[in-house]
Amino acid sequence: MIDDVMAERRRPVAVRPARRVPYAPERPLLVRAEVQPLDRSHPAVGYGPHAHDFFEIVVFTAPGGVHRVQGIAEPVRRGDVWLLAPGVHHDLAGIGAARGWVVVAGYDVLGLPMGVRDVAPWPMSPLVRAFQQTDSAGRPRPLSLDDEELRRWSGWLSDMARECAELRPGYEEVVEALLRILLVDAGRLTPAPAAPPRVDTLVDRALELVGERFADRLSLSDVASELAVTPGHLTEVVRRQTGRPLGEWILERRIAQARMLLAGTTRPIGAVSAACGFQDVGHFSRQFRRRHGMSPSVWRAAVTGTTCEA
Repeated sequence: MIDDVMAERRRPVAVRPARRVPYAPERPLLVRAEVQPLDRSHPAVGYGPHAHDFFEIVVFTAPGGVHRVQGIAEPVRRGDVWLLAPGVHHDLAGIGAARGWVVVAGYDVLGLPMGVRDVAPWPMSPLVRAFQQTDSAGRPRPLSLDDEELRRWSGWLSDMARECAELRPGYEEVVEALLRILLVDAGRLTPAPAAPPRVDTLVDRALELVGERFADRLSLSDVASELAVTPGHLTEVVRRQTGRPLGEWILERRIAQARMLLAGTTRPIGAVSAACGFQDVGHFSRQFRRRHGMSPSVWRAAVTGTTCEA
């Protein structure tokens, strides 16, 4: 079995475009984090090579086939934990009988969109330290949990899944707290890096401008002009450092603010749209629906228990 897996790992892989998978929660939630059981029936198993615009944690509780990460097939072992940063390509199609958990977490649940410049590269904080572990080729390295550690993680993940399913009052605080505990533990289990991550000041400043001026009619050209570079160069540099182009960062920041206003205020949808820098309500509604599978008014009603606006 091991020989078969190693032969599979060495086999050349045809280059295929990786599917881009945005954060699409299974149900409306106030917190941007979910825990889902993983086995061969999980939708992601059918995606093939894909990358995310969110943080993902894959925890294997039972062994199986292989998990491809950045094109290399890794044998699935019990206790393996893959912490995949946005933009990392992986493929779960070959996991076979493996089982475990998938945790998806948006930038905002980690507190990153509000100070978005801290994302590129991510700071050496306990919440993101484990996502920065890579080999000499820049590929993520898995954590390996022993039986006691895996039992501890399984307890946290089961509690998170139950909170997301039951939606009792205060569930969002519990889910966020459990996620932070899990990530701090992952950081403690992660060896210290040989050197701090390199900071790209162009990316840092670009994302800082997004955080400061997203509510204005800010465009890629505006940011590039402010930084005295071409829009094409800025897009490529930001994509390389963060896994997504700058235009997506602007949109992500606006949608994050819109969720806060929808859940925390009674402002009309048009006022929310304008406060978040969208050109018009129609554009806002289309972008919100694309990410959440429903209109802003329906999402607000679902998370706050209010009557849906006409």
